[in-house]
Amino acid sequence: MYENTNKIDTETQSLKWTSELVRKFWNYQSRFPENYFTSLYGDEIVKAVRKHVPRQARILDYACGTGALTGHLLRADFSVGGCDLSPDSIAYVRKVYGAHPSFKGTYTLDRLLAGSEKFDAVVLVELIEHVDDDVLVRVMSDVRQVLLPDGVVIVTTPNDEYLDA
Repeated sequence: MYENTNKIDTETQSLKWTSELVRKFWNYQSRFPENYFTSLYGDEIVKAVRKHVPRQARILDYACGTGALTGHLLRADFSVGGCDLSPDSIAYVRKVYGAHPSFKGTYTLDRLLAGSEKFDAVVLVELIEHVDDDVLVRVMSDVRQVLLPDGVVIVTTPNDEYLDA
């Protein structure tokens, strides 16, 4: 949810992700919720979450995107809130799940950190491989701030992924 600050590294001519570019990218991606990893594998992720988190626990779907995992977690009897950098994604998740009795709302990162919300678990799905070490430290600091003292953090990241498929 954080990113580097330069757009183009003039020495290598490579793209550097800024807050603005990341927000635009994920706003665009929010138009295609069916392409999200959590849309495809949400049931499997929930099975793993159930091994570590009791039903009806309060879970934060950190970097929730369009909320596919949020939906899977709600159907599995968890209380779920979502946090994302993309305002379009947050609006989409709120629209889709806003009426669900166990949905605890969506948050921008600033609003989440400024509030007093605490969670039994925080789930970060396919996020850590997208951030550099400095950003990862900040993300984990944010997670710690919103996690209850005996809470659980669940992280997924690709392992031996075949990207051509």
